[in-house]
Order: sequence, then C-alpha cells, then structure tokens
Amino acid sequence: MFKIITAALLASFLSIALADEIKGRVVSVADADTITVLDAANTQHKIRFEGIDAPEKGQDYGTKATEALKAAIGGNPVRVVTTERDKYGREVGTVFAGDRNLNSWLVENGWAWHYKKYSTDAKLAELETKARAARVGLWADSKAPIAPWDFRSLQKQQRAVKQGDAVPLGYWLNTSSKSRHNSTCRYYKNTSKGRTCEKDEGKACGICGG
Repeated sequence: MFKIITAALLASFLSIALADEIKGRVVSVADADTITVLDAANTQHKIRFEGIDAPEKGQDYGTKATEALKAAIGGNPVRVVTTERDKYGREVGTVFAGDRNLNSWLVENGWAWHYKKYSTDAKLAELETKARAARVGLWADSKAPIAPWDFRSLQKQQRAVKQGDAVPLGYWLNTSSKSRHNSTCRYYKNTSKGRTCEKDEGKACGICGG
C-alpha cells in the first residue's frame, strides 16, 4: 500500500515539475483561444488555450469573443501554465490574468466551447452546460453558431471544391424550410430541425447550391 501511494505522489510531483510557467504581457490576440505572450527575456510565446475552442475569425461571434478576451485581460500581465506543444508549434496551457483562469472564464461566459475531443475536464463541461442554460455569450441566440471544429472542416471542404478536388458531399435537409444543404455549407447539420438526406430531396440552398 505504501508503495502505491508513493508512486501516485511521485507521478503527481513529476506532472507538476514538467509543467512550464510563462509570465509576461499579451502582445497579440489572434482570436479567443490563441494569444502571443512576450516574457521578461523578450521572447515571444504563441499560446493555445488548453481544453477550449473559440469561434474562428470570420465566424459568427468570432470578433465578439476576441474582444471579450481582450477586455478580460485588460492590459494586465498574464501567467501561463503550459503542458505541451501542439503540431503547429504553439504552447498549450491554462492562462491566468491575476487569479482569473481565462480558459474557464471564456467557457463560463459563453465565448468558447469545451473542446471535448481533446479534453475530459469535468469543470469545463459543467461550465459550458451552465452557459448554454443561461444563454450567455454566443448561446444568447436561439441557434448558436456552428462549432469551430465543424466550421474549419467546412472551410477545408470548400477550398477542396474550389480547387477542383473530388470531395464526397453529404446532404442535410432543413425540415422546416425544406432547403437542402451540402456539406460545404455553413448550415449543414446546423439548423434547429433537420436530418441527413439524399442529393435530390428538398430545394437547393441558395448559398451552397444544395
């Protein structure tokens, strides 16, 4: 029993030791989940907020979420506890402005999703559920914007179609308007009522052509 407890404690201490801390000021806010921090050694660190995903530039609420983060930082220095580096070379971690955990704050105030694909954080999941129920931030509208990971996937498909690449399309029928949206459309699987359908069902969307 003693050995098991000791091993658990050792693993805990190692995880703390492996976490790096960055302190500095924010010199750039790309969007509500990516910032650049300049430390005391004049080194820039591109930071990706861990466990969350915020609206992309050009996406509904993208600008509002970014402005909300800027206001929350308010020109104050930040502290970042990083845990890894992602495939884009960004340092991934939790960002603090004073005692405020900005990762949690963004989800709590409805400016970001809990990124469940990469995070099992029960607290972030709970905060998103409460934000949805309270209809704050991007949840204020009856139909929230498409999730950013789906938005990125649609953009990728749209680029492939424009370049003439063969892309298998899916189809979605808005059962209220009877409009058919293909998988390059922002409304694909993003209507209050709908279902997957065949390419000849309903009427073609005026944006994507169905």
